[in-house]
Amino acid sequence: MAGGLEAYKKALELDPSDPDVYNNYGLLLANAPFQDSPGARRAYEKALELDPSHPAVYSNYGTLLVNDPFRDFEGARRAY
Repeated sequence: MAGGLEAYKKALELDPSDPDVYNNYGLLLANAPFQDSPGARRAYEKALELDPSHPAVYSNYGTLLVNDPFRDFEGARRAY
């Protein structure tokens, strides 16, 4: 998984305008072994900034918001 993390960081360096990379990076950060929820949130928010109509990002972002540590049910409802 650490190799995956480095690969996404490199992909973001090469093309910081790709919302799919931010979405997938957020997925990686949100799950074990990283469980970096704040980092995942930032990645999803950046993806939505780049593509405000990206359905997969909204789904992943909503799932993140409804779970710990955020428990942001209103934010999750808006994302879904």
